[in-house]
Parts: sequence; structure tokens; C-alpha cells
Amino acid sequence: MIGMKAHWGSTQKSISTHGPEVILEGYDMLLKNLNTWFDAVSLKLAKTLAVIGTDLLANAQPRVPFDSGALRRSGTVAIEFDGRKRVIVGQGRQNRILANIGAIKAPTVNGAKRIDMEISYYRMDEETGEDVALLTHETLEPYEKRGTKGLTYIAKQPGTGPKYLEIPWMEKRDTYYRALMDAVSEKELAYDIELISKIYQNKTGQYTVDLTELVHSKIDRIGYFGNFDKGESFTWAY
Repeated sequence: MIGMKAHWGSTQKSISTHGPEVILEGYDMLLKNLNTWFDAVSLKLAKTLAVIGTDLLANAQPRVPFDSGALRRSGTVAIEFDGRKRVIVGQGRQNRILANIGAIKAPTVNGAKRIDMEISYYRMDEETGEDVALLTHETLEPYEKRGTKGLTYIAKQPGTGPKYLEIPWMEKRDTYYRALMDAVSEKELAYDIELISKIYQNKTGQYTVDLTELVHSKIDRIGYFGNFDKGESFTWAY
């Protein structure tokens, strides 16, 4: 098995008070909004990690050595929440990948303190017990070296060869880093707050004030990635 993993994590802190009782107007709403916002940001980052993983899989697939096609079909992108739930968002096929970022829903993310993205390939040779995914990634010679004397393991198709996952990661890691930073930029967060906000008026004594509630049921709106968010399978062909 060969794979890569990335994660985002956070720790929620509790608030405690000591001494005389203090009554804070709107405190319950504040805590509710903070919890909703924490889940909203987690959902946004989970979807962003999912897009990064499926894009990396799409760029790795054409490089994956091909014989029976089993190794390419084993390509998988998964998002894991606190180690308790694993959601498959991308799967390899012989000449394409299927992606479904819409599989990540608010109930899955709720309260998650750690989010992992894993992209992996898995294939074992039933006769020899060799880890084909690891062997081809680390020791296979690229197709371009065919004809060189003394080489045992050589890719059979043009453009395929070793480091099929590592090379596209190195080529695009700066782009992926910027995508994560953009997801939590001030502009993006302000837009996300607007998407899930409900503003209503509340009368306190002689004053009427506008209150903002972050509506938890609306956080699935966050993270627009075209067809992905519709819960449909999307195909990258190459």
C-alpha cells in the first residue's frame, strides 16, 4: 500500500466562571453561534481537503503503471473525522476517477476536532505476497528507460512509472496550500457567515436591536465546488 495523508485539527476549549453569578444577555445565543461557526469552518475545510485529494488522484492516475488495471482502480480518496467516520470522496477507474465531494454533509462533520484526508493505492500480488503498490511506486523504472540493460522492473506504457503519487504532489503542493489558505481567508469567511446567517429583531425595554443567528441547518451551503456539491459523481477523464 502506498498513500499520503493530510489533516486539520483543533481543540475546543470550555469556559468556566468563579465567584458571584453573572448573567450575560445573549450568552446562550453566543455559544450556539460559536458552535455552529466551528462546524461550518470544519465543513469548509473538509470539502477543501476532499477537492485537493481528488485533484491529486486525478493527476496521479495517468502515471500509475498499468497491467490489469487493478492498481489504478484501487486509488481512493477518503476524509476521516476524529477517526470515527470515514467518507469516500474519490475512487480510481481504469482511465478516469469518480469524485463525490457532496458526500460530506454537516451531520458527519459536527463536533469533529480532527479531519484527515487520505489518498492511497493498494494491491497485493496473491502469488508472491509482494506489495505491488509500494514496489511500483518506489522501485519501478519509468517507461522511458525501456531497452536499458540490467533493469528488471520497467513500466509498460508511456508516461507511467515510479513516484506516481509523489511527483504530482510535489508539482502541485503550493497550489493545494494556497487553496487551504483561501478557504479560510477573511473574504471567504465573511461570505460564509452571510450564507448561514439569519437576522431578526428583538425588543429589549424601549430599544429594538438586530440579532444575528448562525443557522446550523444552512452550513451545507458552504463550500461551492460546482458539480461536486450537488452530491453527484463527477468524472475526470484523461
